[in-house]
Amino acid sequence: MVALSPTKMIGCRDALGIRPLVLGELDGAWILASETCALDIIGARVVRDLKPGEMVIVTAEGAESLFPFETQKPRFCIFEYVYFSRPDSRSRAATPMKCERRLAPSSPSRTRSMPIS
Repeated sequence: MVALSPTKMIGCRDALGIRPLVLGELDGAWILASETCALDIIGARVVRDLKPGEMVIVTAEGAESLFPFETQKPRFCIFEYVYFSRPDSRSRAATPMKCERRLAPSSPSRTRSMPIS
């Protein structure tokens, strides 16, 4: 989740780590995005993935990281890699294609296509 006001930008990743949130930087400005490919498109530098339950508050003075939620065991959802993420995104230092190949070697993207009649 990301919220903006005239003086702040607040980003918060869910406590279970299901949805990704990435911190980036471009020309001295902080950026929050759901995928690294959004940063790549505008030429921004990927700083890091936010940790599950982490909140980042960005003001004119800089960025501050907080952990306002009770620590929970991360429960990353495989659908983030396979269905929701773009193939050119990176999450947890891996691309969706690499994860798909490791998890499902016979998935549809790995098998040869057949004409539909």
